[in-house]
Amino acid sequence: MAIAYRAGNTGGNSSGTDVTVTKPTGTVDGDILVAVTYREAGTWTLPSGWAWIGSEQVNNTANAWVGIAWKRASSEGASYVFQLSASTWRSIAVAAYSGCLASGTPYETSFAANSGSLNTVSAATITTTVANTMC
Repeated sequence: MAIAYRAGNTGGNSSGTDVTVTKPTGTVDGDILVAVTYREAGTWTLPSGWAWIGSEQVNNTANAWVGIAWKRASSEGASYVFQLSASTWRSIAVAAYSGCLASGTPYETSFAANSGSLNTVSAATITTTVANTMC
C-alpha cells in the first residue's frame, strides 16, 4: 500500500500560548500524524505520544523556529494540545497519512541543524530505500 494523505487541520496562526488542533478527519489507528510547528519565542511541549523529528531556527535573529513532530494514531481523542511556554505568534498544522510503515520509525531521514546559516534545499525527486517510509 502506498502512503496517502488523509486529511489535515491547523491551529494558532495568532499570538498566544497553547495551541489546540482538531484531529484530522478520518484518522484511524495506525495512521501517521505529522505536526509542523512554528513559534517566535518560548519552547513547545508536545502532547502525549508525540516525538520530535527535529526543530530548526529559520532566521538569523533567533525569533523564528520551525519543528516537525510525529505520532502513530492509537485511540485518538478529538484534538491535540501543544503547550507553548511564552505568549508569541505561533501556528501548527497536523496531517494524517495512511499506508505508512506499521511499526518503528515511519520516516527514513530528517533534517539536521544548519548551524546558523540559512539555506534552501530542493530535490527534483526523492526515492526511499525502505517501503512505506517518508523523507
